[in-house]
Parts: sequence; structure tokens; C-alpha cells
Amino acid sequence: MLVHLDGARIANAAASLASISAMFGRASGVDVVSFGGTKNGALGAEAVVTFRPEATTSLRFLRKQSMQLSSKMRFVAAQFVAS
Repeated sequence: MLVHLDGARIANAAASLASISAMFGRASGVDVVSFGGTKNGALGAEAVVTFRPEATTSLRFLRKQSMQLSSKMRFVAAQFVAS
């Protein structure tokens, strides 16, 4: 059974605990994290992070089937790029 973490408020939790968010990922046994950027100030951006390499190819097709791939995704995804 895979473990999914809904990370909508994970940035706020990491900031209040003054720790890195890595403790919410692979180290805690989580397989997939969905990071909600909208609740953290991004404009309509969500990210799915998987810690299982074998799941990456199927996730690409699943996003397309679920209609979660916009035509200008590169502009939306730029909000997650660290400067």
C-alpha cells in the first residue's frame, strides 16, 4: 500500500517548526506528496512529488487523463523554481 501526503499546508508546518520539509517526505515513509501551491501564495499551481522512481512514468499519463495539464504549464510551474 502506498502512502500519500496532502501537502497543502506543509510549508506552513515546516516554517512554524523551524525545520526543513524533508522530514515530511521520504524519511517519514511517504511515497507521494501533493504540494498545494495555491494555499501558499502561488497562482493556481500544484505540484506532485513522488519518491518512487517507478511511478514517474505512470504519473505523467495520469495527469493528462485527469485533465491537470494546462497548455501553458511551464509558466505556472515557474512559481516553484527557487531563485
